[in-house]
Amino acid sequence: MKGKISILPIITVVVLIIGLYGCDLENAVNSPSATNTSLSMDKTKSSGESTIVCYECTHTPGYWKTHSEYGPAPADPAWYRIPGGLGPNTPLFETGLTWYQAFWTPPRGNAYYILAHQLMAARLNKWAGVSLSPSIVETAYEYAKHLLTRYDGNPYPMSAITGEVRREFIETAEILDQYNNGLIGPGHCPD
Repeated sequence: MKGKISILPIITVVVLIIGLYGCDLENAVNSPSATNTSLSMDKTKSSGESTIVCYECTHTPGYWKTHSEYGPAPADPAWYRIPGGLGPNTPLFETGLTWYQAFWTPPRGNAYYILAHQLMAARLNKWAGVSLSPSIVETAYEYAKHLLTRYDGNPYPMSAITGEVRREFIETAEILDQYNNGLIGPGHCPD
């Protein structure tokens, strides 16, 4: 029809911005966030006459271990937000393993790897732009880093994770597991 302006190009640009930068349209150039942005009723951003609705969501360790440069699924860009720029080849503290190797190490009851899997997933979710909420998640996240750096062989070996210390590892992992699975916090992404 003559005299009408198509909004399709505008919608396409807005969808591309959201896909690349998350929901923060006002600061999109300076705040790239996750591939984890999807439609929901949590946060709304208005752009002219249109309203865009977005939300944050989490992925599990199973998602992250299969979405690196090693596949089998396409790599998630959050891997390259790990400080140091090594992505899945980043050392996991002083364990002698990379994040990728640690993800593929079956825990088999080892509290260190149970917690490491959950912390790595939570960290990748954070680097994908997902908030660590509620506050219990942020607390567990920080405590997990403390525990894992303390029992990575320097100063204490993993074999020292027994009794009360093991209980702390498992309880901290349970909180992060609930976060990564969407039972607490922003919710789980539809994979």
